[in-house]
Amino acid sequence: MSDLKSECQEINNWFIKNTFQYEIPHCFTASYKNDKAYLSILSTNIGLVTSRPILQNYRPIKIYHIDGPQQEYTEIFLKNVNQEILFDYVSISRVFDYNVRLQMSWYMLSPKNIKAHTINFHNFLNGGYRNYLIVPLINDQIDYEFMQEFIKQREGLINGECLKDMNLEDQAISDYLYYIPKTQQVNCIYAIIAQPWKQTVDEYFNLIIQNSKFTLEQLKEYYCIDESILNKTIGYFFYEHQFKAKTENINPILQLRSYQNQYNQRDSALAIFKQVTTIQRVQYYTEDQVNSLENKTQNLKIHSCKPKLELNTLSTHIMPTSNLYRYPFTVNQYDNFLMLPTFLLELEQQFIISEFANSIGIEPNLRVQRAISRASYNRDINYELLETLGDSILKFLATLSVSLGPQNTNENILSDQRSQIVNNNFIGKHLFKYQYFGLFYYVRSLGHQTKWFSPVLQNIHSNHIQPEPIKQVSATMLVSFLADIFESLIATVFLDKDSLYDVYKFLLHLRHPVSYYPPTEKYYPHKPIVQQYQFPIMHNYMSFKDLINPVRQLSEVEKQQFQKNQIEYLNYLQREVIEYQFQNRYILYESFRVQGSNMDLDLPLELYYKFLLNSNTPSTRGHQMLELIGDAVLECYIMCNCFNQIIFKFTPTNLYKIKMVLLSNSFLSKIAICYNIMHNFQDPAILQFIETVKLDEKFTYYNGNFVRVPKVLSDTFEALVGAIFMDGGWQPVCKFLKKVYLKFIPFVCTYLNDIDDHVIDRVHQYSASKQGHMDIKSFKQENGQFCYEIRIDGQIVGRFTHEHERVAKEKACESACKKLKI
Repeated sequence: MSDLKSECQEINNWFIKNTFQYEIPHCFTASYKNDKAYLSILSTNIGLVTSRPILQNYRPIKIYHIDGPQQEYTEIFLKNVNQEILFDYVSISRVFDYNVRLQMSWYMLSPKNIKAHTINFHNFLNGGYRNYLIVPLINDQIDYEFMQEFIKQREGLINGECLKDMNLEDQAISDYLYYIPKTQQVNCIYAIIAQPWKQTVDEYFNLIIQNSKFTLEQLKEYYCIDESILNKTIGYFFYEHQFKAKTENINPILQLRSYQNQYNQRDSALAIFKQVTTIQRVQYYTEDQVNSLENKTQNLKIHSCKPKLELNTLSTHIMPTSNLYRYPFTVNQYDNFLMLPTFLLELEQQFIISEFANSIGIEPNLRVQRAISRASYNRDINYELLETLGDSILKFLATLSVSLGPQNTNENILSDQRSQIVNNNFIGKHLFKYQYFGLFYYVRSLGHQTKWFSPVLQNIHSNHIQPEPIKQVSATMLVSFLADIFESLIATVFLDKDSLYDVYKFLLHLRHPVSYYPPTEKYYPHKPIVQQYQFPIMHNYMSFKDLINPVRQLSEVEKQQFQKNQIEYLNYLQREVIEYQFQNRYILYESFRVQGSNMDLDLPLELYYKFLLNSNTPSTRGHQMLELIGDAVLECYIMCNCFNQIIFKFTPTNLYKIKMVLLSNSFLSKIAICYNIMHNFQDPAILQFIETVKLDEKFTYYNGNFVRVPKVLSDTFEALVGAIFMDGGWQPVCKFLKKVYLKFIPFVCTYLNDIDDHVIDRVHQYSASKQGHMDIKSFKQENGQFCYEIRIDGQIVGRFTHEHERVAKEKACESACKKLKI
């Protein structure tokens, strides 16, 4: 225990020293140490300057917005990356100043506070935080002249084209943005009142009514006017009318009087305008975020700097055109800026994943991203789900690795050796020991950021003071988390091509002990082991008998003959059941030898079987070794073939349930008797099982059937699978298991939620749902039989007596389920 604590402390000490405050890839944080920088161009014609080359993103980035019931998205991609550019002090200073003023307009920050909001330029150059810059382009090159003009305009040294001097009849006039020089406030135009001394107040009020919930009577009452004013001109209304204010209406009237004094420009047309949306109010989603929204039609989200004109208050939204000047960007260009934070956060995440994947020798892709994502970030596929599959694959590889060694050890020792290299403590410390860099990014990428911080501004959020380079890690880093990630990555590598050979290469890169022996096509095939299963029309009331892929049933004469002549029986199995001819018959013989003696040979497994074949000597040991291998092969095959077949959003619990259904002793024993796979046709326990088992009841019913199952049946089936694997590898195993599970895998993947849980679990769940206390009492009667009672809050709800303890317990729970109707 002390060793484990010291390992955890070592990990946490390392994090405290090396973890930055924000999840930012290295290419976005490196300092500008020389005069060389790199320009990358987005599909929205926005340039991104970085101090180091960036990686190509592995997944198209779709930026979603919600508009009523519809989801629309814009796909943004890097159309050109890492174009080398020269950056002297003057040019980078100009780009920095341009970014400061541009991004201050996004947050609507006053130019008076520019010093309070700007990061120290030299700190920016030294790196450690987000160190990328946004630049305008002309012919795929940085447009320095545009930047210079923009900076002068924001400083008030020059102005853009005045709206008054533009063609007011041009329909495209509303596609541009306009600013007020005095405040630098950026606005969008909705309508132009070109002739205020000819257009009436009634027309102006109708425009307000169309874009608000106000009625004509409310407007007349608000402005304290009568019906006669409606026929007056808008010019008269704003510039000459003497408003009479009621006591409760004094503020809007004072506002209008102030407007008359401040904007008394009778010759100018009037523009109905609204301030552009700030970047904080815009709501965009990445693909993962929009898929995890519980209610995607909950509210309309703002996704444009120029949203629909909605006048919720009657504050004056009107301005003489002589006071508005054209802003350098159009509405569409400004909207592209507003999508940048969401895009850049996703791009940063992809770069983190790429750097992480490269550090552990695998190809960066979406699966790697999901492999190190919490369920809170991606509920569909995350590391908690993937590690369940990775655990089964690692179990198989570890079983194969320990089994291929010297054969002078029994299966219990081998099982212990396997546990030593697959337990969470070993895996977690192994990943930490060899992969500091990968470990670093694993932790950072689990807490995905949702808020973007400007590279050049500070103090723009109430809780944000930057740069703050070090973050104290208060949460303890658990070794089990690292183990889960390790197994999740194994599943990720496998799912990329469904290849165990790729998993072997990955583990070899990480120096895991399971990669001790050289890979062979036999055990580590390059071809996928995942097979295509047809999903025929099925019904959830189908029985085990309906789902089994039938084989010819043996007559009593054949059974008696096979009982006397095992070689003839094994030939029948190869010919009609397995449909595979063993190259080394002694491996098949061993799989049906239930009892045996330990071997005194220290030969590796393959040499041991060659020795048996060359010396024409049957094995004297039992089938426990092959059973150990077969169990791991079966679990690996089932989990790999079911993982992508489930037709609903599943959880780790679903995968464990698949194991319970398709790998239980009860299920495998039924398979064994249906395929005539048994070591002794006259075994009383097997004959009783054949007589009492119910193959025609609904498969969704708890498949234990509460019948005493001879474990030797399932052990023999697993040993046979292990024997096929050791003789021919994955190819004959896949062929045989596809025959066995032809209908079971599609059925279970379709109706998994309909399949009953274990009766004991059902009673536990019922008790928990009612907030009751469940108690299981057991005692042995005088006749030697076991009696079980199931009590909830002291009341007996189930009781059964049987000679076998486990059967008594399950039958008692079954009676409780019937009484409780669950």
